[in-house]
Amino acid sequence: MEAINRTESSRKETFATEESSATRATAKRRRFAHGFARQLIVWAVTCSFLAVVNWQTSPHYWWVLWVIAGWGLQLLLMLAFYLFDCDEEETSRHD
Repeated sequence: MEAINRTESSRKETFATEESSATRATAKRRRFAHGFARQLIVWAVTCSFLAVVNWQTSPHYWWVLWVIAGWGLQLLLMLAFYLFDCDEEETSRHD
């Protein structure tokens, strides 16, 4: 009887550990999505403003494209690193 209680107790602990790691993963996704959306909005607003400034001051050379491309690349890399990091965690958790 004592062995059965220990087995049930260890199952409950394992389930609690899995549940807390799932909760942490969900919280991580939520934090990333919130932060990424905020950075994307800042990027869009800032680049729009700079495009208007560029159009008003020097329409013959669109220097704002360098800003859009550089900052956009940074956002894409951040998204790619997040997505590949999550895939590695999930595959290692299931093995």
